[in-house]
Amino acid sequence: DKAAAKLQGKGYTKGSDGFWADANGHLKLEIGGWAVMDDMGPVLAEMLKKGGIEATYVNRMITPARGKLNWANLSGALVLAFRVVLHIGILSDYRKPFWRAARHSLRRGQIDAVLGMGFIAHHLIQFTREALRGEQNASYYSTKLRTATHAPSPELASLRELA
Repeated sequence: DKAAAKLQGKGYTKGSDGFWADANGHLKLEIGGWAVMDDMGPVLAEMLKKGGIEATYVNRMITPARGKLNWANLSGALVLAFRVVLHIGILSDYRKPFWRAARHSLRRGQIDAVLGMGFIAHHLIQFTREALRGEQNASYYSTKLRTATHAPSPELASLRELA
């Protein structure tokens, strides 16, 4: 495992408790970020814990609910949920990783996290595929248009095939 080799190269060993540690104690990582990370941060922290790294997501804020429960809001939420389940959870070629990530939030009753994760992941994947096909710049911050002037790298061949 490449990750284990890199950690061992930095002086970490995996203890009997399953966590990586060095002379100073367990390897700890605090994950923070913008509001977009509120859905993915706890999932990422849980994945790191399974890999033996003490990880926590520290910026989770519970924001007050806005709006009211009325038919318009409820029907809009149902349409969004239906589209996420259909287009991402059933029809997409990345449905298995989506459901693996969504399972964590669904077990905790965080349906909003699943919808946000699906929505954001879908758009990031679509953008990446468009950039690989040359239809988008690889960055919104670049003023130079993306052009295919070099031979494609073999590392990205599998991603290009999906695009």
